[in-house]
Amino acid sequence: NQGIDAGVDYPAGGILYADTIYDKRTQNFLLPQLQFKYALNPLTNFRAAITYTYTRPNFDDIIPFRESEDDEVTIGNPSLKYPLSMNIDLLAETYLKNNGILSGGVFYKKIENIAFNFVRNAHMGTDFNRYGLMEITMAVNGQDANVFGAETQAQFKLSFLPGLLANLGIYGNYTFTQSSATITKRYPQNENNKVFIFNEDNAEFFTSSGETETIQMPGQAQHAGNFALYYDNKRIYAKLSANFHSPYLIELGNDAGLDVYYDQSFHLDFNANYQVNKVLNIFADVVNLTNEPQRYYMGSTDYFKKQEYYSWWGRLGLKINL
Repeated sequence: NQGIDAGVDYPAGGILYADTIYDKRTQNFLLPQLQFKYALNPLTNFRAAITYTYTRPNFDDIIPFRESEDDEVTIGNPSLKYPLSMNIDLLAETYLKNNGILSGGVFYKKIENIAFNFVRNAHMGTDFNRYGLMEITMAVNGQDANVFGAETQAQFKLSFLPGLLANLGIYGNYTFTQSSATITKRYPQNENNKVFIFNEDNAEFFTSSGETETIQMPGQAQHAGNFALYYDNKRIYAKLSANFHSPYLIELGNDAGLDVYYDQSFHLDFNANYQVNKVLNIFADVVNLTNEPQRYYMGSTDYFKKQEYYSWWGRLGLKINL
């Protein structure tokens, strides 16, 4: 009823750029892992794992390109390092009747070479008559991050209800995360007598004294969850789902007052399918039923950067299995 799994992954990869711009980077990682499972009984398990993983940056972040629009410039960073993470996970789970499950666990991640979007206001050259002040965006690396968290999940059918209602089910998961990341201390945007000239090493935007500052881990919300009410039988499956997250940091500016956050969000979606026969299946999806906007703010919730509405959208289709 118990066992230990151990192994090592050694992925290797590279990116090759051709045509007018040529560059090449090779990334090699040694990824050991150790997993342990203890079965208390046929339905209840305890799991533990220590693993190493890496994160591949977005493709646009690492290709050598430059895109300009008015006074905004986005630049790729082929020298961007891939974040490497050491992960510790502890989990307990128990299976219920009708494919139900209850689980809960805690986790910790130590991440090196965190990557984030850095937006700075600077000149592209020393000839100020030719190079005006631009908003320049490029992904860069920080130092490291620590992420602690707990998560829980539940799924079960309401089989105790009478008749057709016995096909109803509930699903939910919730994750709480506490994170902090360390980066080299930034020069404030209003640094006295300092004119920022952009160089791709970004050295002019950070102090050289070894000072650091602590930020929230970019892209990591403190609270996140998904909840769903579904109906499932041999022919019909329908699900109304809600998902939410608290605000999180998406990009860093010259100083903390210019950091951009994605505001808290709550989405309600619906999807369903009906199995007409062995060949035909009708499906429907409706997303963002509540017309939840995308809100961004700068520095604090008192200063909105922008708010965008995209309304709901849906699709209706027919699937044929031959």
